[in-house]
Amino acid sequence: MAEREKTLFGEIDLIAGKRGLVAVLEMKARPDLRRGIEAVSARQQHRIEHANDWLVAQRPALRQRQMRFDMIGVISYRLPIHVEDEWHPSRGM
Repeated sequence: MAEREKTLFGEIDLIAGKRGLVAVLEMKARPDLRRGIEAVSARQQHRIEHANDWLVAQRPALRQRQMRFDMIGVISYRLPIHVEDEWHPSRGM
């Protein structure tokens, strides 16, 4: 759907949709998957959630779709690793 989506609250790395689901993806390049997951801090999650809320407010059609927050780990010399449902919003969306 979109990549590097800029909002008033920051950038969303990637937004992908399929069959009524929208995945909001944060990409992290780190030496290993554990460090990539740890790099998506609670503060960063909160910022991404706010950016997503703003985006949904701008595009009402997204309100009808289920949202999921994922992470893509980019590790040298390996295929990217997609971690589905990496975190859940800290508040209702």
